[in-house]
Amino acid sequence: MTADFLLAKPVGRTKILTSKFLAALTGLTITNLVIWLSSFVFINLYRDGRTFEIKPLLLLLGSIVVFQLFFLTVGMLISLLVRRVRNVTPYSMALGFGMYVLSAFGSMLGDDNLEMITPFKHFEPNQIITNAAYDPLLFVSVAVILISIAGSYVLYIRRDIHSVV
Repeated sequence: MTADFLLAKPVGRTKILTSKFLAALTGLTITNLVIWLSSFVFINLYRDGRTFEIKPLLLLLGSIVVFQLFFLTVGMLISLLVRRVRNVTPYSMALGFGMYVLSAFGSMLGDDNLEMITPFKHFEPNQIITNAAYDPLLFVSVAVILISIAGSYVLYIRRDIHSVV
């Protein structure tokens, strides 16, 4: 649906953006259900009677959800900051690859400030498995998610939507 069609209906902008978020969350939920179920099925198939701790596994699987929400919400915010988005691929590649490069440079340089910016360091699997707990940097990701959602609503409500014609 085009913006012209959506905005001509008696539906508020908040409801439109909420619907978009809920549609994206539905996709993430389905993806995560498949990941969670297949993880448990394959772990039980190939563990050969060995025991494993469930808590670190649940923490690792939960970190995927927050990681995905980070990129979803930041991506939504970026899409609202850019005037016209003809193709999302350059933006999504720049965001994902840029965060990964920051993570790599932070590791090489031993710079904790770079590690705070990128979510790749907020969910370090070795740290989660060893301590059976999240790194406190998780709260940085959660804060970015909340700020991105709030910022998206503010920008979308104030945005001037041009007609297609």
